[in-house]
Amino acid sequence: MAETKNTARLEKEIAELKAALNQKEIAEAAKNAAVRANEEYMKKPVTIKLFKDNGRYRDDVYVSVNDRSFLIKRGVEVTVPRFIEQALKNSLSQDEYVASLVEKLQSDYEKSI
Repeated sequence: MAETKNTARLEKEIAELKAALNQKEIAEAAKNAAVRANEEYMKKPVTIKLFKDNGRYRDDVYVSVNDRSFLIKRGVEVTVPRFIEQALKNSLSQDEYVASLVEKLQSDYEKSI
């Protein structure tokens, strides 16, 4: 009788472990699918045009992400993968943040004198 209870308990534990493993595999598969979808989205081509003037913004822009490099001509529409566009947007965002931080620090310094 005790042996039957132990067998039933072990069978129940095995079933619970299989269910948990199955849910983990499903979650992992969903995560992998999301990663693949994001990778495909970031590889899709987009058309961009970088600002050009005769001063500071006249030279071509070199962008490198991992093992992919691009030299982008300013003032001309070019097609690049979305991850290159994202890298340019991130760079612009960081430039804006640094400029505002420098302005704030300069203002704080001038107030302190």
